Amino acid sequence: MQKYRLTHISKMRSSLGGDWMFKQFIDISRELFTGIEVWPGDPEVQFGYVSSVSSNGAQVMELRLGTHSGTHIDAPAHFIEGAMGIDEVPLSATIGPCLVIDLTNMHGPIDQAALEIHLPEEYPPRLLLKTSHDSWQQAAYLNHEGARFLVESGVKLVGTEEMSIEQTDGDGRVHKTLLEAGVAILEGIDLQKVAPGPYVLLALPLRLKGADGSPCRAVLGVLSEKWQPHVLCNSVP
Repeated sequence: MQKYRLTHISKMRSSLGGDWMFKQFIDISRELFTGIEVWPGDPEVQFGYVSSVSSNGAQVMELRLGTHSGTHIDAPAHFIEGAMGIDEVPLSATIGPCLVIDLTNMHGPIDQAALEIHLPEEYPPRLLLKTSHDSWQQAAYLNHEGARFLVESGVKLVGTEEMSIEQTDGDGRVHKTLLEAGVAILEGIDLQKVAPGPYVLLALPLRLKGADGSPCRAVLGVLSEKWQPHVLCNSVP
């Protein structure tokens, strides 16, 4: 698999006549609100008011939610005893060139063969799996073979629209295979309005010390045509 790097932005802007590299940003995070559906057994999401402008001069809210509420990133500690928390997950895994692949025709397991059919010969080390379903009802999930293939391919991050990267009643092997290899897992993204193709991913978890995961704001940068060869085709040995 070909790997990629982002060159220093100011230098690239100068060399390309000062044009900005992104022509737009797409928010692929799901909105968090009281009562949003969560994984069975996880804390319910609740927003409450501690103070208001009318009564106290300033509004302050209290949030109750789990580390895997809404769009979120899993840390190795989620499935591996004593492993690194979300505050130690390198941002180099969650920020950089990515590829959205269209799996909307798939139902059931996503194995190596399915991935190979949909992947080009060269692709960035971050993959987002587009299944585009209207609800949280799981339809497509990565199986163990698919997870091993991604690890062996050098992927740094894999994202899914589903609540979980693996089957709802899975035994955790998919998570462990990815997390033990240092692959970040981004779950609960929304790609319904995103076309397949290359983007730049910016997914930033909260800096929660020792936590097993964190909600995040995930955004895709849509590259201008002038920038695509410089950002997505700049290979690193």
